[in-house]
Amino acid sequence: MIVEYNGNNSGGNDWLNSGDRQALRDAGWRVLDTGLSTHALRQGDDLKEIIEEFERVASQDVRAIGCNCCGPPHSFSYWPDQNDIDAITLVKERTYSYYKAPEDWPYPEYIHPSDYTRTVDVPFDF
Repeated sequence: MIVEYNGNNSGGNDWLNSGDRQALRDAGWRVLDTGLSTHALRQGDDLKEIIEEFERVASQDVRAIGCNCCGPPHSFSYWPDQNDIDAITLVKERTYSYYKAPEDWPYPEYIHPSDYTRTVDVPFDF
């Protein structure tokens, strides 16, 4: 499975600093800095372990509430049937740059990020 961390600049700031992003890279995460927030991808077999690793490596609490207007600063989604992190990275990079909807997606050899993905509600029970 491929898990994606989605950062929200809740309160006006990205909750991950450059040290957090580098720590995630060093731990094997693919970090995509979109300018407004941070997204990171991790391949693995256990969703709970991947999210716990994120908390440990980035020194973050995924249960943080954030501000009233922006909502939670941390969320996760995952592709249960995908294991090609290179393809997902390419898809996400191109999506953040150009394409927002599946009908605009010009790369039939790759899935659009909204296809085959599941969202994890945080906080959730481990």
